[in-house]
Amino acid sequence: LGEPLGAPGEVQGYLQQASIMADHMLAADPSNRLALTDVATAESSLGEWLRLDNHSGAAIAPFTKAVAAAERLNSLTGPGSGNEDLLIHVHHRLAVGLMDARRFDEAHEHLLKAEEYLAIAEKQNPGLSRNANRMGEILHAKADLFILQQRWGDAAPVYRQLISIFESQSKRDPKNEIFLNERPRLYASLADCYAAASQWDSATQAIQASLD
Repeated sequence: LGEPLGAPGEVQGYLQQASIMADHMLAADPSNRLALTDVATAESSLGEWLRLDNHSGAAIAPFTKAVAAAERLNSLTGPGSGNEDLLIHVHHRLAVGLMDARRFDEAHEHLLKAEEYLAIAEKQNPGLSRNANRMGEILHAKADLFILQQRWGDAAPVYRQLISIFESQSKRDPKNEIFLNERPRLYASLADCYAAASQWDSATQAIQASLD
């Protein structure tokens, strides 16, 4: 079957090396915008790798460092300078890491920050598919957060909003099966929320929509 792509732990080593190199650049010039971008990107990637490798506790530190670098970059360039997508990305990833650690209030704060930056990005470039995709990521995380807290009444409208986004995206890009394939699962999750809240009629309608 051929040689493996990499030895165990090799990915982490490369990501850590990338982070160290970016740190060295930043130490030489704390206002280096490229270095700040590299730190945010490298630390975010390292944190996500740790999280997916079941080291969620260790992932929070690089996620936090990524957010700090992105926010520093934004303070240098000023609001509306095109860094919003990076800021959305790192705040979202930190929120997910904090959710894994069951630090729910902090996770919610970072999701709100991601939404704030997304509103700026959408105002600058309305209607971009990338913005819709980012909104989908944020809403997925928010729904997961509410489910973990058993806040069914809060989770249900988030799922409805997600479904609306996927339906809209499906109309814009009918050949993209991702938008179509995801909707049955979203309706099923919505049904679970209604059932947990004993809203049986709404749960039945959501399940029927999923089957349809």
